[in-house]
Amino acid sequence: MKHVSSAAPLCLFSALLMLAGSRPAAAHDGPDGKITHKRKEVRTQPDPEQEWRDAEVGDLVYKLGRVNTLADSTAAVVFRDDSSVAMRADTLLIIYGHHALRNKKLVATGAGLERGALRARLGELEAMTDDNGRAAVATPGATTELEGGNSLLKVDDAGTSRIHNHGNGNATVAAKAGGKTKVNKGMGVKVEKTKRAAKPIPLPPTPSWVAGPEQFLGVSGRISALRGGWGTIDKANSYYVEVAADPEGLDVLSAIEVPKSVENFEVHGLPPGSYHVRVAAVDNDQFESIPSDVRSVELLDVELVGPGDVGPIWPEGADAGLAPVPVVLPGTALSLPAGIRCGATAELLEARPLFIEQGVHELVCQNDAGDAVVSFPVRVPDLAPGLRDGEASGPDQAKAVEVVRGQRTTHELVLDTALALPEQLYLSAPEGVTVESVTPGTQPGTWSIVLLAGPTAAPEAELGLSFLAPGTSQANTQFSTVSITIVEPPEGPTEPAKPERHMFEFGVAGGLVLLSQTHGLYHSIDTAHQPFHRPAGEFVLRAGYYPIRWVGVELDGRVIPTRVANDARATAYSVRAQVLGQLPYRVTPFIVIGGEMLGVSSGPAAVGKDTDFGAHAGGGVKFYATKRVALRLGVTGMFHEGLGTKGAVHLEADLGLSVVLGRRSAGRKR
Repeated sequence: MKHVSSAAPLCLFSALLMLAGSRPAAAHDGPDGKITHKRKEVRTQPDPEQEWRDAEVGDLVYKLGRVNTLADSTAAVVFRDDSSVAMRADTLLIIYGHHALRNKKLVATGAGLERGALRARLGELEAMTDDNGRAAVATPGATTELEGGNSLLKVDDAGTSRIHNHGNGNATVAAKAGGKTKVNKGMGVKVEKTKRAAKPIPLPPTPSWVAGPEQFLGVSGRISALRGGWGTIDKANSYYVEVAADPEGLDVLSAIEVPKSVENFEVHGLPPGSYHVRVAAVDNDQFESIPSDVRSVELLDVELVGPGDVGPIWPEGADAGLAPVPVVLPGTALSLPAGIRCGATAELLEARPLFIEQGVHELVCQNDAGDAVVSFPVRVPDLAPGLRDGEASGPDQAKAVEVVRGQRTTHELVLDTALALPEQLYLSAPEGVTVESVTPGTQPGTWSIVLLAGPTAAPEAELGLSFLAPGTSQANTQFSTVSITIVEPPEGPTEPAKPERHMFEFGVAGGLVLLSQTHGLYHSIDTAHQPFHRPAGEFVLRAGYYPIRWVGVELDGRVIPTRVANDARATAYSVRAQVLGQLPYRVTPFIVIGGEMLGVSSGPAAVGKDTDFGAHAGGGVKFYATKRVALRLGVTGMFHEGLGTKGAVHLEADLGLSVVLGRRSAGRKR
């Protein structure tokens, strides 16, 4: 049985509060009942002077007041004597009379049932027996007097009444067509609308519960399965099952009649909490057995905690069904309530189990008492990890990744999945192999990793993948591996050094400068023009970045100590920004072009202080002696403002040494 809402037969009955006994009783002006439970849409009219409104738990009902449950709704009303009425769907309760008191004790209650089913729980009423207190229920063919106990009355579409005595109280049935009979516990009697009462017959045997788990794990709003089973009753034509939120069975959440071939219940869609289930056997004449003992089951809320706070993926639509199987990332933990432990087997129980391996996981769970607890399946997908060269494309992506021993190599790790993934991925390597860095890539599900294989690394190695940091769990947290092949460096001469993309060069140089005799480097207000001594020495600092092998950008600064014609000291200097074009060879010619600020700093006896802005162009040659060191020779012409209206052209030549950084791999196979 898979059912959420109640599906009870339509019933219409009126509660009638009658007087009984030989002495008069006093009326009262207080409420006659209170709504103690409700599910879904329930309406009430507390008394005839008020309008209908939505009912709430705790609402009071007075004389001639009404309570109405609509489709798939249930409610319960408790009267002043603590007797109760469980209202099923499409039920109307009308309080016609009033409670009667004698010596501050209630002496009688009553009800009228026109169609459907009514369960009355009156208790033993021991305090009323001296006053002959009783309850009377009128049906189309009979009147039933009840003294305590638990009784079930049914009226079918033809008006036939079936009265069941399910408790220890007394039940007497008087047919309107004549005849009166007493119905003992475990017996039932049928009264057709225009006929005398039939003889009482035994009710079907009460079903017994089959032993099984009483605690179930669920996820709020997603998974909430409760189930159980009972033994076969040969005389049963069907079974009637009620699931209630309270042990007394007043707050009914689900009620359904199932065929005799069904001997279990399964309920979905309930929030975490405790629930109480009863089952009764129904014979082919619609007589119901005494309900079974209550089976109390508990739904415990758990949480799936994914690595990096990435939660599970829940199936939607037709794929979800009543019991969806969540898809979780490897490394997801099941957060359990205190006292519950789960694991792959009964020998591997944990308070916080992890889902690591690919596939569907069915956990075994127990509580501290050793009783079984029912869990739910969880699926871990295959993330299909792959390792490839960062520059590989097409068929090259499928080739095995080779790592040159003793050389750092950069590769791309890819997980083939549409699931959201955490940014952090952890790699473990065997002895001799070092994972130097793991950096998220530009595309989701990719990481750039740098590997270094040492002299002790085996020719074939596997890298373990995990979303959990080392030491998170004593268990193995690796969800998969990727393979690498360790190869030896090539024998013989290695490939000569030459420009690569994303290189940096930092260098120093010394040289000679021929400053023009018609230069404009003097402070015209308080000094006179004087030519500089020629040639002058210079000291150079430079830095360059080469995004591609053919082109780079550079900055350099120059200091030129010199003297002027009267032998006074002066220091010329320049700051340049330039673009460099080169050929990608070990010995590479280059050209430069850019802008320059040329200045001088000296005393009044020389030329004072002045700066000019101009352009420069030149060329030269670089020689990459090793992969980390380059020699550089260059000649440049500088074009600036000159004396008067003339321009000035300065020449310089320098020879320097540069350090090369940023090569992606000192011996990477290209």
